[in-house]
Amino acid sequence: MKHPGTIEFVDGATGEVTRTERADSVPETIAFADGRPVTRIVITESEERREIRSYGEDGSFLSATYQVAE
Repeated sequence: MKHPGTIEFVDGATGEVTRTERADSVPETIAFADGRPVTRIVITESEERREIRSYGEDGSFLSATYQVAE
């Protein structure tokens, strides 16, 4: 499957787009989730963890990753 082109990175607390990257400039594991193109990544951080949610071109939820602070 071909990627539509770009990925928006969004601050989950403010909804602000913090940057936009070309899909061909990031690792495939970021550009695609289960073979579907990721076009928006929302990152929410707290002192204890970071939550990274990936969404497709139609706005559908694709995956979530949680990183826990040690």
